[in-house]
Amino acid sequence: MSMAAMGQTSDVDVRLDQFGVGSAFRPGGYAGMRIELTSRLTEPTSVWVQWEKPNTDGDIAENGRSLTLTPGQPTKVWLYAPLTEDDSVNDVWIIKVFEEVNGNRGREIGGARVSPNQAQTQSFQINSNLIGIVGSARLGLDDYMAVGPRGRTVAANEETRIISGIRPEDLPDRWFALQMFEAIAWGAGSSPGNLSFDQAEALREYIRRGGHLIIILPTAGNPWGIGSQGQTPFESLLPTQMPQRQESVPLSDVLPVLSKSSNTRGEITLNSINVFGVVGEDTPEGGVDFNNYFEPLTVLPDGRIVVIRRSYGFGHVTLSGIDVSSNRMLSLDIPEADIFWNRILGRRQDTPSTTQLTDIGNADRLARAQTSSNNLGSGNLIVQLIQHEQSASIGVLLAFVLFVVYWVIAGPGGFYALKHYRQTKHTWVAFAATAGLFTVIAWGAVAAVRPRTITVKHVTVLDHIARVDRSGSHNPDRGDNDRQLQRATSYCSIFLPNYRVTDVNVMSGEGHDIMASWDPPTVSISKFNNVVHYPIDVSRRMASYGMPSRSTTTRLNINWLGGLDPKWGSMLREDPNDPIRVVYDEATKTEQNIRGTIINDLPGDLTNVTIFWIKNQRMRTRRFFSSGGIEESWIAPNNSGQLLNIGNHWKVPGVIQPGGRIALQVPPGSILSENIKKAYLNPYRNVGFSSLGANPNRTISTDDRRNFLEMLSFFHQLSPPQYIITPGTQSDQQTPTFFREIGRELDLSIWFTRPCLIVMGWLQNSAIPIPMEANGEPVISDGLTLVRWIFPLEFREDIAFKTVLKQDEQDDNR
Repeated sequence: MSMAAMGQTSDVDVRLDQFGVGSAFRPGGYAGMRIELTSRLTEPTSVWVQWEKPNTDGDIAENGRSLTLTPGQPTKVWLYAPLTEDDSVNDVWIIKVFEEVNGNRGREIGGARVSPNQAQTQSFQINSNLIGIVGSARLGLDDYMAVGPRGRTVAANEETRIISGIRPEDLPDRWFALQMFEAIAWGAGSSPGNLSFDQAEALREYIRRGGHLIIILPTAGNPWGIGSQGQTPFESLLPTQMPQRQESVPLSDVLPVLSKSSNTRGEITLNSINVFGVVGEDTPEGGVDFNNYFEPLTVLPDGRIVVIRRSYGFGHVTLSGIDVSSNRMLSLDIPEADIFWNRILGRRQDTPSTTQLTDIGNADRLARAQTSSNNLGSGNLIVQLIQHEQSASIGVLLAFVLFVVYWVIAGPGGFYALKHYRQTKHTWVAFAATAGLFTVIAWGAVAAVRPRTITVKHVTVLDHIARVDRSGSHNPDRGDNDRQLQRATSYCSIFLPNYRVTDVNVMSGEGHDIMASWDPPTVSISKFNNVVHYPIDVSRRMASYGMPSRSTTTRLNINWLGGLDPKWGSMLREDPNDPIRVVYDEATKTEQNIRGTIINDLPGDLTNVTIFWIKNQRMRTRRFFSSGGIEESWIAPNNSGQLLNIGNHWKVPGVIQPGGRIALQVPPGSILSENIKKAYLNPYRNVGFSSLGANPNRTISTDDRRNFLEMLSFFHQLSPPQYIITPGTQSDQQTPTFFREIGRELDLSIWFTRPCLIVMGWLQNSAIPIPMEANGEPVISDGLTLVRWIFPLEFREDIAFKTVLKQDEQDDNR
């Protein structure tokens, strides 16, 4: 290591300015660090700066980028690398700076050892869920962090942590560093105008690939430039008209969408709220143009729309017209997360406060049954399917056969042969000759049987969202640079048969895909001693670079967005001669059935098909239990953890062959809430499998693996633990809870808040749907593909909001 890298006198000073987002990170995913460089040189200098990060094989990835330094002027630059589950705030990594000459790396001119501790960084556990807040207000999201008597959350499967105080100018400039967040809530006091072009592009790409941006509109001003042209880079994602600002709004008007309590807390008025329209009116005066793909999400009892949402790519943008970041809201302890935030985030959990949990316990309503904490997404879930076992077994068999033959000839067989011919005096000569001969044979045999083909074993989740507009009509071409694409998340191992650098390339015209070395959580991996350094340019294509190879496999995690190669195949599609349609009872405003046909255009048999039909009809908003006119601080047990929308869930029997059809028809006994319990919760009651990840030798059954990957697909809609009971009904039955170490990006729970059809099925022994090349040639691949096809259905305001508009007081006294 040079003197510069050891922190001695150098031409460029290196300082760690920020690690993670909001000075926080979670192991197991991508993290960014912002480095400040100050040049001591006398003229502008082109440099390459790199973060040296060991990969899963022990090789060193030089994650870097090029920039130009001006003498004496501090310059900040972001670097990125994938973290393992073992990385912590105490780790120390090396930063190096090299002079660049004609695009080639020259002499080293600076360096330092850096640690997240130097930037007062906080690390969260790999199984924690994270929500980021731009701005200092907490927005009522802290309710998700409340813990019970045992020091952990009692009403949710997984712990949530809120990272607030993020400044716009401190956001990273690449999307994958934002992937740590389930959602990013943008408080009313922060301006998007402080974002650089690259930061804004990173945020847009984060949304497009499945992220969620929630914008809290302020009570005054228009920092997002809604209704104006050229104000922000988010213009195409926002409404085309400003919402109507209504002043001096009584708190009692908005309390039903903020709190479980009906206590109006006196004659309190809010300064103002932003109203996007009125239910039943497409473009009311001062309202929002819903043709820009927005839909009403939250409405007041009088029909005023105060929260709207739209999809963008595989993600979402939500706007709240109620400023929940205001000090007035904070002083009133509103909003309550399970009332206001659950529908926005796609969650079904309750959020009782610590005080409320104490009241529940004092009333003998707190469940005392033990819960088992079970790991859905450990590395072992994937690793067992992507091992290259055939070539290894052939090598082991060959070695065994050669050893046996060698032992026979060099040992007793050779001795008896020499004794038979009375040549025992040549024993040592014969032994040496036999050893030499078998050495040559062994080398030749190894060369003959050694695989020479680059192959990939994979487990991939392939997503497609059918382009259907709000009325249910097809609309594949949207005017917001949001082209019809597929998304794939793949965990794979690639066998590289050579002993040199192999160029591996994920083919995509999007240019923002990532291909990262993957260190599976809870799975031990051997490292190589002959460490190889290889560069990755984090500012350009993160899915195309040269990989060290030693005729072994290396594990990768790929995030891809693009169009499927017709050579691979196509997706499921709606039969144009039998389109998907909902059967309504207009008299009762209910959805009775769903009809239509889906055609399998995939390249193989689709097995174990599962269908979710999410309806317009919503569950009644949960309220505090009341008895004799006295409001308690808990809800009725049968309303706890309820789904947001009603629906159906069923399995399609048999195998759907290529060209085959799925005829939609709701079978009996397919109620969504009951079938989630039956299919995904009940099999694991009183059966703890949390040790799966810690025991890589334990085999996961095919049914469990399929269940776990499907459960990761709607994690926040899994039945939450039962924490509240009716007095006198304590049970000793263990309640399973679940957590994740991988697969957070697979969660489709937000789709359970609007009408849609979700079809999931499995392609066995399929080629990887992601186009990949190695040394310019397509790779040969085989593995398991989970196909998820989402078909948005017609949004009916008259059905979605019929339980909200002018409803009588809800009876929760059951």
